Amino acid sequence: MTLEGMRVVVDCANGAAYKSTPCVLRELGAEVVVFGNQPDGMNINKDCGSMHPKAMCKKVVECKAHLGIAHDGDADRVLLCDETGALVDGDDIMAIAALDMLEQNTLAKKPWFPP
Repeated sequence: MTLEGMRVVVDCANGAAYKSTPCVLRELGAEVVVFGNQPDGMNINKDCGSMHPKAMCKKVVECKAHLGIAHDGDADRVLLCDETGALVDGDDIMAIAALDMLEQNTLAKKPWFPP
């Protein structure tokens, strides 16, 4: 998998993912615009990250990025936004993943859809 040609904004919430997420995205070939990556032990989630996603959405539009990623402080949650700066909520993320897994035939159990 490659992210060559993609520009991704990442808000690390001054927390656990401040090094890992930008590093992984760069390794995959993305151009990464990162902020919230200066943890000082007191500023985790402070006006940034998935608790305050407006900054990420604005930066995506300003940087003409393809998507935005906002972690929470311990990086166990994430919010995304599209290239227009619109938030993609968790239900949408699960539906996107499920449809992709369905297409790849990797779901453990196929969902039931009424006729």
